Amino acid sequence: MAAGDTTVGSTPYNDTTPAVGYYKCYQFVINSQSKIDSLAALPAGINGSLYLYYVDPNTGQLTTLLDSDQSPNSPLLVQSVNQNVRLVFVVQPSNGAGGQTFQLGALNRPGFDSHEPNDKTSTPKNISMNQTVSANIDVAGIDKDYYFFPLVTGQTSSEIKATFTAYQTAGFRLAQKTSSGAYSLGSETAMSSGGVYRFTGLPVQTPATPYGIMLRVSGNNPVAPAGQTYSARVGVGDGWISGYNEYNTENISRRFPEPSPSTSGLQTATYIGLSANVTGPNGNPVVGEPVVFEVWSNKDDNATYQTVSAITDSTGKAYVPQINFSSCTGTTRSASYSSTSSPADHWNGTAQTGKWDVVLPYAFPASQNVNVSSQITFIRVCTETYLGRY
Repeated sequence: MAAGDTTVGSTPYNDTTPAVGYYKCYQFVINSQSKIDSLAALPAGINGSLYLYYVDPNTGQLTTLLDSDQSPNSPLLVQSVNQNVRLVFVVQPSNGAGGQTFQLGALNRPGFDSHEPNDKTSTPKNISMNQTVSANIDVAGIDKDYYFFPLVTGQTSSEIKATFTAYQTAGFRLAQKTSSGAYSLGSETAMSSGGVYRFTGLPVQTPATPYGIMLRVSGNNPVAPAGQTYSARVGVGDGWISGYNEYNTENISRRFPEPSPSTSGLQTATYIGLSANVTGPNGNPVVGEPVVFEVWSNKDDNATYQTVSAITDSTGKAYVPQINFSSCTGTTRSASYSSTSSPADHWNGTAQTGKWDVVLPYAFPASQNVNVSSQITFIRVCTETYLGRY
């Protein structure tokens, strides 16, 4: 047992390994809220374990095991985020006669985010599917952040995206949680910043086989500025459009005659508002899903169209309140129409039939076309001339 408190700082120090069957303890105190990395770099050929314990202030006994790490990981790393506590980390070799020099230290990592500690594949931060993570790399070139996104029932594909700096790298892999703090990991796919990756053929999620996506973001340059931020999202790729709607509040009370066959759609003049709901395979709303609305103010397939993007909210709804139209161009049709009152108001007008649809650009539909709505038609009134009441 190594007595006394170590100094939490930035410089590791040397000690010698105990023999097999023995261990050494290193005690330190944390006052202000801090993320502490406790590391031990065992000599070549020596395997072992590192444990981090909370010390009961009343009894002085080691109580809660906060973290652990084992060879072949090197250096061994245990972490904590605490304040006003006394901690002990324990080095225990599994081979060797002892007496070999090794380095260890309890190092303060300032600027950590709320998801820490999550620097190891054994201690990823659990994040619900479809949620976006915003965090930072607290120590450039050293910090690694891991996240585990459990699959939802019925999910067979996923959309994965991370936006990060040139001083960072990211990757994702399939992972199965085998026990508390243990994961079976597939091979990692490297990511580029801003790219959207589709992961298909995911295994069936059951309580006995808790699968998920393990996502990593790492610092890759020790001279980079500290605390550089990034964001990441892992989403359900099986989302489908469960509903959509159109809006207009221009109060067009008179109805331009519908074409034959009737479009039975919204009547508008200068703009249209659109929404869509996205639902996942478990029946829950899909949050944070990119949705694209495509609008043609003239149904002519050669007409210019607008594309407007939106993101689904916590209810799975994406909403674009107003897409404005330019002046009517191309073919219009003319008609005369009147109010239902007596005497009646009469107008001459021109109009076009427009159309719109909604697309989930990154989703993998469970069946054909469930990620693209049918084209919905509407009547766009171009001009009106009031003829009088008679």
